[in-house]
Amino acid sequence: MQKSQLSWITGFIWSIADDVLRDLYARGRYLNVV
Repeated sequence: MQKSQLSWITGFIWSIADDVLRDLYARGRYLNVV
């Protein structure tokens, strides 16, 4: 696997993980506020 391909895959995975964690965090804060 080429380095550029690996970095693209890593970035793609991190962007998904970031979205999921942000969503979970936002829901947790929302529940705490309510």
